[in-house]
Amino acid sequence: MTIFHHRPRTAGRAPSIATGIACVLLLAGTSVGLAQDARRPTEAPRSAEQRQADEALVSRAASNLLARTLMRRTRNLAEPNIADYRLTALGLSVAGRAHPEDVELLRNEIEAWTAADDAGRLIDATRRLVRLDPRDTIAQLRLIDTQIGRLNTVEERRQAYARLLGPAGQSLRATVRSRLALDAALLAREDGDDEAFFELLTQATLLDSTNKNAAALFASVMMPYVDSRIERFELIANVLHADPLDTGAYENAAIDLMSSGAYRGAQRFLDRMRDLLGASGEDFMNRAHLTEPSLFNENRVNDYLINTWQTRGPRAVLSFIADAQGHIETRFVSEVQQMRKQGLTQAQMQEILNQTSFPWLPYQLERMRALVLLAQPEAERANLAFTQRPVHRDEFINNPDPYGLNGYSAPPPVTPELRALAREEYPNAEESTITAVAEQRARQRRDINPIHEAVTRFLLSASDTRAQVRASEQLDEQTKQLFDVNLTLESIWLLLATETSTDLAEDRLNSLLEALGDEAIEQSAIDRYRGWIASNRAEFEQARELLTPIAQTDASALYALATVEFKTGNSAKAVELLNDLRLRFPQTALACVADDRIATITGRPTQTPPEIEELNTYALSFAPWLERMTRSPREFMGLTVRPESNQLGPLDELNLVLRLSNTAGRPLAVGPDSPINSRFLFTPRIEIEGQQYIRVIREAVLRQAKRDLGLPLDQPLPQDVAERIEPRVMQQVASATRRLLEVVDIDRVLRLEPNESITVPVWAGRGNAGEIIDRDLTERVEIQWSVAQGFVQTQRLTGSDEQSQGFAPGPMSLSTETDRILRIKLPRVGAGVLTERLSASEGAELARTLLHATSMMSRPGADADADRSALRQSVIERASTLPETHLALLILRLNEQGAFNADDDLRRSLRSIVLARLTEATSLDTPPWQLLLTASLISLTRGADDNIVRIARESADPTLSEFGGVLAQIFDQSGFSTSPDELGTDPTEQPDDPGFNIDEGLLGTPGLR
Repeated sequence: MTIFHHRPRTAGRAPSIATGIACVLLLAGTSVGLAQDARRPTEAPRSAEQRQADEALVSRAASNLLARTLMRRTRNLAEPNIADYRLTALGLSVAGRAHPEDVELLRNEIEAWTAADDAGRLIDATRRLVRLDPRDTIAQLRLIDTQIGRLNTVEERRQAYARLLGPAGQSLRATVRSRLALDAALLAREDGDDEAFFELLTQATLLDSTNKNAAALFASVMMPYVDSRIERFELIANVLHADPLDTGAYENAAIDLMSSGAYRGAQRFLDRMRDLLGASGEDFMNRAHLTEPSLFNENRVNDYLINTWQTRGPRAVLSFIADAQGHIETRFVSEVQQMRKQGLTQAQMQEILNQTSFPWLPYQLERMRALVLLAQPEAERANLAFTQRPVHRDEFINNPDPYGLNGYSAPPPVTPELRALAREEYPNAEESTITAVAEQRARQRRDINPIHEAVTRFLLSASDTRAQVRASEQLDEQTKQLFDVNLTLESIWLLLATETSTDLAEDRLNSLLEALGDEAIEQSAIDRYRGWIASNRAEFEQARELLTPIAQTDASALYALATVEFKTGNSAKAVELLNDLRLRFPQTALACVADDRIATITGRPTQTPPEIEELNTYALSFAPWLERMTRSPREFMGLTVRPESNQLGPLDELNLVLRLSNTAGRPLAVGPDSPINSRFLFTPRIEIEGQQYIRVIREAVLRQAKRDLGLPLDQPLPQDVAERIEPRVMQQVASATRRLLEVVDIDRVLRLEPNESITVPVWAGRGNAGEIIDRDLTERVEIQWSVAQGFVQTQRLTGSDEQSQGFAPGPMSLSTETDRILRIKLPRVGAGVLTERLSASEGAELARTLLHATSMMSRPGADADADRSALRQSVIERASTLPETHLALLILRLNEQGAFNADDDLRRSLRSIVLARLTEATSLDTPPWQLLLTASLISLTRGADDNIVRIARESADPTLSEFGGVLAQIFDQSGFSTSPDELGTDPTEQPDDPGFNIDEGLLGTPGLR
């Protein structure tokens, strides 16, 4: 039977010293309490059912408050360690004993054991969870995996899997059996049983089409044995069916289609990948890091641009590059404009710019720009280059040829158009002046040689990248040298392919071979470069001799060979070689160049083979609903979140009910990274007495600032002071509001069938928002939650080095809002009324009165001093006769309000009462006593040698004993120790911050932090 009231002292047991101290402290209060008991009005007797209901209500309130205190403590620590997580887990275990049917409290305990890295406790708690919620397939799978993992031999584990996948495991859901089959398959492969591996892997894919790991492994295993292009694509498509939001699967599908030349089909999946990355808060180009080589995804961007070239033409590629270039030049241009506004001269500006590293595009993009221009007819190049060129590049205007490329080629041509424009500008100038002006205009407009400009930008970017790599402290010298060599080879190749400077390319090749030796570079690569050099110098026979042997496996050599044939007048042979190139190497940029060159030579576009068109059609018609998943997610799932109740009393929980449904016509996986995302961001909007909480925070910060600065509280801050501290004010307001956010993961099932739903209770009051709405029950508080599914954290460039953080919806996510929830306002009554109620009430009404009294005790203002003092005394007097659960609730409530930090005499008085009760208790083996002991440990103790800590450590209950031991360890780590009845220095108090910081005061857990 649950015992709520104070037990009599055990016969024959001598009173302890602590008991005597408690009696002295409470002597006066006891007489008053007895007098009040004598005047207590007679209440109607409560029925057994009412008493039981009251006990359950108060017990749940105390358990929830204990859980919230523990979890808020851990969450508000800057760097919680294993001991902190263990303390939380042990405390949650105690809270759960009073309500073993509370599944959500058990889930919080499991989360804490996971963070504490305690596998044994985690499995024990998981076993309880499976019994309470048999539908939780995630917990089932974790439990089964652990049990099988404890078997000693591979044969035993394989037999266990066989039993679960046979008739004995038919009661398990197909999703669980699918994961077990995959694990069994991997174990069979490890055991060398390839036949069993394939059978079990196939079984895993058939049991659950949403098992992405099984589908991906099946595709990788089967791909080498499939010759049909469509069948290859179907293997990848199975992965997309399992997870339609997997960007990697879209990229793999696109690459496979590109390798066959099915560019239109590939473009669909590349565009889909780009959209998903954008919806996940990732920039496809990673534009914020375009100038950082280690963060630039060269292969992804190259694939995208090659496919864009093939499907949308060269202008689309140049537009893509120009957009990226415009992004990284924004800051540079802004700085130039700012200097002009300051009136700096051109020389001063140039001096500043010369000291600033210009944010070049990645050299890979400049290489692509050069190849696009190379592939176009000569008459089109200048127009394409001019329309895609940024207008702000003073460095190029002043020095258009920093690498001296024009020294290896013809001087800039002066067109009749430019000469005419110069004549209009200077009608009376001499011919030499007209020529000079026209040449300058030619340099400014890049009409001289667009390819040379692109190659120059490539070389400048490559040089900048080389410098970054060489300066890196994270790369070893061998890696740096390898990068240096590859970058040099790339520059040689581009110089030769664009025929920009054969001499410069040869000089670099010879220098590299001299430094490394011929054996350091493959002979085929050397022959390729030598063949290019011979072709560019019209040494065609030597070029053929070097290029022909390697042309079948080298796209560059094949293109160079086609160039030789074209230069020698054999256009038909050149077209044949170019056509061979585009079909044999469809994933290369040279295949795009070959397509455009064939169209220029023949006057008609190239044709796609029928079998490739069939693959394009299949890819474009595959799963037409893919795009709609992110454009209209409500077509595929439904989300509702509603309050369990729209009005809350003092003891009521702030609970929400979340319902997630699969409204698609196919099964969809559920999980943190699955089509139906199981993670939700709960953002509260709180109003206190009609005022937005963010304003309440701001006013509190400003009040604290005035106290720290010694300024009057009832007067506004001076303007100069307000401007100086405003950044700190905003920072603390943002920090406080961020702490109100709640992340909820409803990871319960592996998938939802069509029209199936999952309903999950959400304890929305478990964190700081719950503490805020409970802080003062005499104030009207309203709260409404915005809920975002599958949220992603974003960082947005603000035009400077600073970035702003925020949250955005994920790729396929829903959002909703709850109805407003009202915390019922209790009246502000005098101390006499509450004192009478404390004396007369019992059960749930007594608990409500205690919470009412603590709210009145915490109200500020000098006019309330007398009432606070009287209430404080009444609460201490009533505490001596409170049932254990009520006393635990009172202690936790006062601790959460920070009362013990502000009033140590109150803490000492309650600590003496608790110590006396614990000392006299015959047993601590019931939930009320365990709640009281745990609540006192985290609220009233201040050192490892406190007698309450000793009682816990000496308890026969292993959980309480360990809780006391962990708490003592935390105290010892803080370097704090005190005698049981002397407060000393509170280790939780931080030195005053002259810049003020109220985070802990508003949102931290007072007492033990």
